[in-house]
Amino acid sequence: MKHFVQGTTLWVLIAFPYAFAVSPALSDGSFWRMGRVGIATACIVLTAGIGTWILNVLRRGHSAAGGILGVTLVSLLLAAFERTSVIETFPGEIFHIAMWSLVAGIACGGLWQRSALSHNGFILNETSVGWIAGTAWIVILHLCELITARQLQRLDALFGAEVLTFVPVLLWSKPGVKLLYKRVKSGQGNTILLSMACAFIVQEISAVCIFPVVVLARGVGGTQEAVILLAGIPGPGIVWGTIMGWLLSRVRMRLSANRMS
Repeated sequence: MKHFVQGTTLWVLIAFPYAFAVSPALSDGSFWRMGRVGIATACIVLTAGIGTWILNVLRRGHSAAGGILGVTLVSLLLAAFERTSVIETFPGEIFHIAMWSLVAGIACGGLWQRSALSHNGFILNETSVGWIAGTAWIVILHLCELITARQLQRLDALFGAEVLTFVPVLLWSKPGVKLLYKRVKSGQGNTILLSMACAFIVQEISAVCIFPVVVLARGVGGTQEAVILLAGIPGPGIVWGTIMGWLLSRVRMRLSANRMS
């Protein structure tokens, strides 16, 4: 039950359409009216619950299965509500929720595959730590849309900002996490500081990588919001560094215990 609740909560955190909730232009100011937010949240929670339960039953291919389950179930539920005239969706709503449900299913499926439902418990090896690190970035950056999405006026700008934010961060964090995992030898405090430094470096490198796109686009199409999130807001790096520092300190203690035994 504990893992079911954790998996469902993580799924909902990733799949919820934060940008539509805070940007009046994207939803014509109607996201919080006529029960739309309630219906959207109910569909996401139901999809997360069903998806998590199915992942519990499956034993192989969890990432792919989770992604397929996410995008299929939430699309069918939202389409069914729309056909019954319970709600009238605004442009891009179903696509955006379905896209993030796909991401949520892949992330949760990958974690579930390595996880706590096995009798041996969750194994904190390099692969598992890397998957957790990527999932943490997804949740943190997606939540940060509550800050940056207020300025977005168009759907293409929203998708552009998300692509320019998530893709470079996930790519650059992979070698960073590998380096952290191999060099985790100090105490928890130093490990957290080292993880924060790694997060800041990843954010700054990612911002530099997308800078040519920002110049060519003249700051429009979501490029300005992506740079602000990557280089102008320290919060994501602090939160990610704290999470990963604590996790890596657990890895260090487990490795030390294994050597002593």
